Amino acid sequence: MRFRAITRRLALFLLVAGLSPASSLSAEPGSASAPIVALVPFVDHTEQAVADSIVPLLQSRLKNENVRLVPAADLRETLRSFRIRTAGMITGREAVQIRSVRPVDFFLLGSIDLYIEGTTPEAAFSLRLVRAADMRIIWAKAVAGNGEEYAGALGIGRISRMPDLIAKLTETAFRDFGRDLAAGMTDAESAEGPTTALVPFDNLSSLRAAGDLFLGVVLADLVDRGVTVIEPGEVRELFRRNNRLPAGGIDEELIRQMHDSLGAEIIITGTIDRCQPGSAGGEMIDPEIALGARCLDAAEGKIIATYETARRGSDSERLFKSGAGHGLGTMVADAAHEMLNHLLKKKT
Repeated sequence: MRFRAITRRLALFLLVAGLSPASSLSAEPGSASAPIVALVPFVDHTEQAVADSIVPLLQSRLKNENVRLVPAADLRETLRSFRIRTAGMITGREAVQIRSVRPVDFFLLGSIDLYIEGTTPEAAFSLRLVRAADMRIIWAKAVAGNGEEYAGALGIGRISRMPDLIAKLTETAFRDFGRDLAAGMTDAESAEGPTTALVPFDNLSSLRAAGDLFLGVVLADLVDRGVTVIEPGEVRELFRRNNRLPAGGIDEELIRQMHDSLGAEIIITGTIDRCQPGSAGGEMIDPEIALGARCLDAAEGKIIATYETARRGSDSERLFKSGAGHGLGTMVADAAHEMLNHLLKKKT
């Protein structure tokens, strides 16, 4: 772990010293001195294959930032040359291969987790920015929305078109992107709390992407707290090397490897029992989520803390239905935040 820390500091020193293609954040967007961000193909957990329609909107939004963008379509050629079949995640080995032929300072990764069209659309996607020099996640956002959540008095503001909802969520996601990118160019050791590995939750619900939706929200919340989160691609690669499917049930050997090889201090995993969006095409229904989580001490292989919750949108309903939770995303974010407050408090 000490060697890994020294390696990270050396890589960051080279980055700040100007030995990387990114040397300044004062230049105009797209200028030769702006940092290079490569957009890794997104993973699409929906059944409609909508990533190809959403990713161009994200690329267009990134043009407003101070970066030089390598579009996903351009990066695919490099991925194919190394036979890298990846979507939504990356490993350190793959990052080294890509950077051997293409200058990259950051990788932007993400997933499309929810996409329900209708008169009340609902969508969710997650994003994260990984610093190529040391695989540190420096920025992460998980956004979700239901068109009904934007309705004010007399229904004014309600969103009924999916493109409008995606545009709203995109602006929300990138609100602090520039600030966190600037910090990520110079900040080596600003982490608070234990280095954390997230293992995919077992999903017993009827929503195929429930585990990924929840883990994306947890990751974003942890990064927002300043916690170092190990890139999920590294965790999944460790499972692959052990011929194991990434899942909530992990044995002592895998826990030891996550500690020794990845530097994990704690591991968070669990099970999603129920997960129901607040939209079913044009029909509004009561969203709900039920889950159990546990936090493991990676050095000792012991459970530190557990957490369980079950909630429905109508739990917050007040007179005349004001205050009712219409969207699954808002409910998931609340549950994830409460879970982390409990688990991390037990750790500290």
